[in-house]
Amino acid sequence: YLYENPLDERYVSPYYNGRGETGFITGGDTGVGRPTDTFSNVNLKLDAYWQATTFHALKSGVAVTAHKIDRDRVDVRNKYEGTAEETQQIIDPATGKIDYPFYDLEIIPKTDETLDVYTVNPYEVSSYLQDKMEFDNLVINLGLRYDYFNPDQIYPTNRRNPGNQLSLPDSMMSTYPKAAAQNQLSPRFGLAYQLGEAAVLRFSYGHFFQMPPMFAIYQNNVFRVPTNDYGITMGNAQLEAQKTVTYEIGLWQQLLKGMSLEMALYYKDIYNLLSTMIVSTYNQIEYGLFTNKDYGNARGLEVKFNYQLNDFYVGLNYTLSYTKGNADNPWQTFTRAGNSRDPIRRYIPMSWDQRHTLNVTAGYSASKFGATVTGYYNSGTPYTYTPLGYSELSLINLYENNDIKPGTFNLDLKGYWRIALIKNYDLRLVLNIYNLLDALNARWVYGDTGKPYERIVSDIEKNNYKSDYTDVYDQYKNPSAYAAPRMIKCGLQLHF
Repeated sequence: YLYENPLDERYVSPYYNGRGETGFITGGDTGVGRPTDTFSNVNLKLDAYWQATTFHALKSGVAVTAHKIDRDRVDVRNKYEGTAEETQQIIDPATGKIDYPFYDLEIIPKTDETLDVYTVNPYEVSSYLQDKMEFDNLVINLGLRYDYFNPDQIYPTNRRNPGNQLSLPDSMMSTYPKAAAQNQLSPRFGLAYQLGEAAVLRFSYGHFFQMPPMFAIYQNNVFRVPTNDYGITMGNAQLEAQKTVTYEIGLWQQLLKGMSLEMALYYKDIYNLLSTMIVSTYNQIEYGLFTNKDYGNARGLEVKFNYQLNDFYVGLNYTLSYTKGNADNPWQTFTRAGNSRDPIRRYIPMSWDQRHTLNVTAGYSASKFGATVTGYYNSGTPYTYTPLGYSELSLINLYENNDIKPGTFNLDLKGYWRIALIKNYDLRLVLNIYNLLDALNARWVYGDTGKPYERIVSDIEKNNYKSDYTDVYDQYKNPSAYAAPRMIKCGLQLHF
């Protein structure tokens, strides 16, 4: 907001928000109300450790988090809203200045139907028990974790009439009981076996749970459905936790003195991903409801190489990964339905599905001077290619993330030179060069070309574009589409 007081007299009519004869937008306040959100929590954590025997070390702990979410809002309207006076204007004959005299703000009173005004106190409790067993060439970790979450929220028993806006028989009306708490048990297992003098084989398996974000539980807490289709997405206090089951096997091998190689294979199943289902009310109005419906999986290979010889070191990390699921974000199913598109019934790449990632670091570090070069290559991530010239009907079955953006490459250089002064004092000259090769890395691309500075421009758009200073293509050359160019920083540090 612009002014602290929502009724401040300096707020002006939104009808000023036009260009007039000057061609410039004069302004006008269209959003003088404001929300006030307060999030706080209190944490308590306790851990215990006991070396039970020579071979067994026990760890346990408990954590309690009490949340408080307080959401409020102030909605403001013009007292003359909807009247003929609202748009009445007075023009000063001397200056030509336009004035809207019938603009007087008032606060809209809150009612039981005011959207997203609530105070809730959800809380969560977790505890774990772990046994670490150490033998001559074998280490085993066994663990079990318990999670409890209480949303402190009600829910409507009939999703087809969630806010009882329709007067129907009792069997078709909603009541509002408290949502049940969520309980989860997560087993964990890890094993490391030493092979000879300089090799370790490891394996791990575990279940991991994560509660959905708070907005997905409490959004639209009055459960009212608008009169138009796809007009709202409603929170759901009965959401379950996202469940991830992971498997990983790896091998670490020392090749030479100071040189090691590590390889690992991993696989993840992700269940109960947050999604949005379509609910149809008794009067055939469709709205969105957050639910646990989507699924995803990730698998890949990670290779690490490290070498250090005196003051010189080299590190390399390469990852090959595949990430797929049946929805890229919680709103995808809802958005597709609103655009008359069928739900996705196959796995598609996720927007963060990056096939290849390579990081390389090489450096020399001595007491007097040192330098480090860090480079990375990231293959492109998916985007949705949307061809022009196709009919809306042909786009209905166009899946998201059907093409790949260009890859990115970067090289950074950091160095220092130490100058000794008096005892315990020294100066350091520091040089940092980011994007040393001044690579042009795309951050995002246009859906019709797959490029950041180029779009397909129709003949109609070319003919309608009028400017004395730019051409029709310049409007699509957005500098934010590229990552930062080369940047050089020099500094002087005093150490003591």
